[in-house]
Amino acid sequence: TTYTLKLKTYDDGNDPATAASNVSAAIHDGAIAIIEDGIGTAVSGAASTAAGVPEIVITDGSTTALQDKNGNVVPSLFGLRIPNDAASDVLATYISKSCQNVAILHDDSDNGRDGSDALSGSLQDTNINPSPVIEVSATAPTLDTQAQQIKGANPCAVAVWGGDVFIAHTVAALRSAGVTATIFTSQAGEA
Repeated sequence: TTYTLKLKTYDDGNDPATAASNVSAAIHDGAIAIIEDGIGTAVSGAASTAAGVPEIVITDGSTTALQDKNGNVVPSLFGLRIPNDAASDVLATYISKSCQNVAILHDDSDNGRDGSDALSGSLQDTNINPSPVIEVSATAPTLDTQAQQIKGANPCAVAVWGGDVFIAHTVAALRSAGVTATIFTSQAGEA
């Protein structure tokens, strides 16, 4: 037996409600599996479970990415990504070899908060106290104030944790503000 698969893409605009709506649309369109960033899984998990369609999260390493809004594990959600705690340990090891003054800038998503917390802990295990640690809305129209705050702190490295669009905007804002420190990102920075 031969099967032909069609790849169809949907843009969630970094919005959980849109991501969940996209999952429903994909299921309606006949999806046999959904590969996604995980931003809307807390909402979409019920629909994918009911339809028997797996959602495979590839970038969100937070502990909540595979749970519903009540914290229950959702059987249709699978993670094919590096958990934030493991990624943080590796990243902290890299950073500690060359820098002792690290700033962290993260978005307000579960992934951004979880990653920042994990990285802060991992850095502290290497005797680095990150400062400043700044949280910003994932949909903030500008990051100019935060970029200036980091520039004023003069870190030798900046760790950015959040969604891919947030990371791209953050890197652009930091460089536009004249921040020359090395920038490290979570796995979403690879997108």
